Amino acid sequence: ESWSGEHSKESLSLHLRSMSGPRKGWIPLISGVILGVTLSFLLLSPPDESPVFCPATSYSEFVDSAEHWVVNQEKTPQVPPADTKQGPQVVRARFAATELGIRERIIVLVWAETGRLAVALNGTLAKHVSRVVALADSARLDVETSLLPSMIPYKSNSLHAHTHILNAVFNYTLQENYDWFLMMKESTYINPFVLQEMINKMSWSDKVIVGVPDSLNAGRCVLDAGILLSNPTMQMLIQQRHVCNNMLAASDEQGMEMCIYAATNVSCRGEHEGQEYRFWRVSGTDAPHEELERWAMESPSLNVSLSVGNILSTADASALHDHFIQVEVDKVEAEISLMETEIEGMGEDLPDGPSWPVGTKPWAHAPNRYQVPVWEFFTMTEIFKNEPNQNVRPLEGSDKEDIEEVIEAAKELVEEEEGERSLELVRVAGGYRQFDAARGMDYMVDVVYRDVNTEETIEKRVHLARIIERTTLVNTVPYVKEDADLTIVVPIAEEIEVLPARRLLARQARLCTSPTEENRHTRVVVAVSARVEQKSVVFIQNDLEELKKRCSRSSLEASVLSVSSDQPSSLHAAEALDEAIDHFGPQSMFLLLSPYSDIQKELLDRARINTIKKFQVFLPIPFMEYHPTISGMDLKEGEKPDDESTRQRALGTLKDPSPPQRTKGLMVQKEHGRFDPLDFSVVCIYGSDYMEVRPRLMNGKRIDVGSAFLNMPGGVHVLRAIEPALRIRYHRRECDPDLEEDDLLRCTQSRRENLAAKDQLARLVFNKE
Repeated sequence: ESWSGEHSKESLSLHLRSMSGPRKGWIPLISGVILGVTLSFLLLSPPDESPVFCPATSYSEFVDSAEHWVVNQEKTPQVPPADTKQGPQVVRARFAATELGIRERIIVLVWAETGRLAVALNGTLAKHVSRVVALADSARLDVETSLLPSMIPYKSNSLHAHTHILNAVFNYTLQENYDWFLMMKESTYINPFVLQEMINKMSWSDKVIVGVPDSLNAGRCVLDAGILLSNPTMQMLIQQRHVCNNMLAASDEQGMEMCIYAATNVSCRGEHEGQEYRFWRVSGTDAPHEELERWAMESPSLNVSLSVGNILSTADASALHDHFIQVEVDKVEAEISLMETEIEGMGEDLPDGPSWPVGTKPWAHAPNRYQVPVWEFFTMTEIFKNEPNQNVRPLEGSDKEDIEEVIEAAKELVEEEEGERSLELVRVAGGYRQFDAARGMDYMVDVVYRDVNTEETIEKRVHLARIIERTTLVNTVPYVKEDADLTIVVPIAEEIEVLPARRLLARQARLCTSPTEENRHTRVVVAVSARVEQKSVVFIQNDLEELKKRCSRSSLEASVLSVSSDQPSSLHAAEALDEAIDHFGPQSMFLLLSPYSDIQKELLDRARINTIKKFQVFLPIPFMEYHPTISGMDLKEGEKPDDESTRQRALGTLKDPSPPQRTKGLMVQKEHGRFDPLDFSVVCIYGSDYMEVRPRLMNGKRIDVGSAFLNMPGGVHVLRAIEPALRIRYHRRECDPDLEEDDLLRCTQSRRENLAAKDQLARLVFNKE
């Protein structure tokens, strides 16, 4: 661009020198040259308007520009230490009720002269109020009465009783923890139901004293009827109790009445916020437990009285308490009847219509077509239950008793509705029943009657229900953890059980391959009977030694116990538990396993946490394997379960006593087996609980140990649950005809249903072609 500019100037000078002619022709020429130069500068000049030179190639010396840099690193600000001298720290209360100022509702302070009636009063009143405290002179109490938790004895020291009572309230800080205070004598009975209703409708924040005013002394309450004080009034009474120290009174009772009035300066009132303090006075010649019925009939005001004065014995207190409980029950039943009448009147306006019985939850509506409730059909001889492997069962046992009772109730209801008509029952056509967990058991019974006079047949359908009404809460379950020591007992009664037991030990060895150390202590015990050969015992001992080596991280112990008695397999399991308890003590937890078991590690965890000493026994429901040949678990490659050769081999294995062979692993699937609720061969229990039911095992011949724990006495629960981690291999099960009747029936049914599924048996028996 610089070169073009210089060239333009040279061209301009040449043009000027060569110009010749008039001056008029120069003006356009000069103007055009100036315009061209201006446009060339505007269009061809660089943005910085500086000439561009092409410097020669050269390498300059490297200069470190960071040589004089200064790094400024900011330090993290430190939190200054807490200054403990700034002020006192806030002391938090130990309980939320203390911090929030929450108090109990009422305390009853009983002035006990002998303590005999105070004990009876504590038994009738303590369940309905927050606390009952009896205060008595220690000189008048016997040793047993003075040691009661609710008794506060004091020494008179020639002072009035009210002084000691108020000092005891102050020393125990009772005035701080309650909204209401009821002061009374031990010869006064308090109706707890009227008392609770009264204090729930009154405000405790006012300075008020409620009782029966003394007609002779204005402002004072009669102590025989009881005196009810609010919390502010009691606070003032305790603060000003020194006013009563030198008070002269004819008796301790009058001294208490005078002290309350003088220290609080609050007059007694018989009614507060619409609640009347009603008192029933008993004359000195009457005994309440004898005259109570007559009093209630002559004067209904007795039933609404808050206190009854001048009782003489504990029999009087018990009779009064029973009477007022019955009054309360009658009141509740009257309210229920009134509510039923109101619900019947509004029944037609309810969305679901009138409920039956009145006021109960109606029948549950099915949320969709897949969750339709199932009704069980029954006749007088059979019942059709919703079971996967059984269509119909004979009507017997508890089902028969239940249905017979329902049919009798249905007949009475029909005959009552028909009134004067002469009806004769022809037959019971049938019925249905359904269980609703939120409602109870519902029934529909179809009965057929015949009119004796007109020979007319009458068919009726009656709806009945057993409503769930008497529900109880289970007591608090003890706290358990999964770190309890466990002893696994494997009984071997016959030589044929040796190989399955060795497979179980090999399975246990594979469970010990975890790299982490096991803190819980586990012990494996194999109980061998005298019918097992010695060489098999040696093999088992070698397996146990190998098991201990592989489970060295978990400190597992293993041993063999010899059972010398020659008992059948059912009693051998019980004797195996006996030997294990004798060796390791009754305080240990024992898990009795069948030698045909195949377990997972989760079973041991659930056995530890579900077995509670003196509370609960764990009987898991195992997954029983079907016959491998019939179910197709021993099929080889290329074989099909429908082939004639496979069918013939399966038929032959039914008569073969040798154990069946398997080519596939056992999985929890419906084609491989089923959960058998009739099997009780596996049980986890503490030794001390087992010793309590051991006589039941020896009285009769049983098929397994777990059946002895059904209906176990002593309040010990039995927990049954489906356990996928417990699988039992198929084996031939023999049912001894000498077993108990229930065990024999259970054994035959379990053996029949655990052979194979119905479709598998049908494919085996009937040729597909």
